[in-house]
Amino acid sequence: MSSSVPVLVIINPVSGPRRRGTADERVRHARETLGKLGVACEIRLTERPLHAYELARDAVQIGVDLVIAWGGDGTINEVGRALAYSSVALGIVPGGSGNGLSR
Repeated sequence: MSSSVPVLVIINPVSGPRRRGTADERVRHARETLGKLGVACEIRLTERPLHAYELARDAVQIGVDLVIAWGGDGTINEVGRALAYSSVALGIVPGGSGNGLSR
């Protein structure tokens, strides 16, 4: 991860039903949306349990401004725990099957 990128998007590629998009579609959508806003970002896909936590923790250490968690409640929980008590903002794109947090 590059310290010159102000935004990290963490996507859980297996969260939620396929109708919400494949991993490639989610990456493309995030890149296009942030690009239209002129926001430099890095996008990372989770590969295993606790990977979102590790990615977000590393983002805090290098000083990103915002981490966007795209996934279900577990992904959002991992990222939120890593960002707690830091100055890094949390963005959420609910993408799980139940989306309990959004309810």
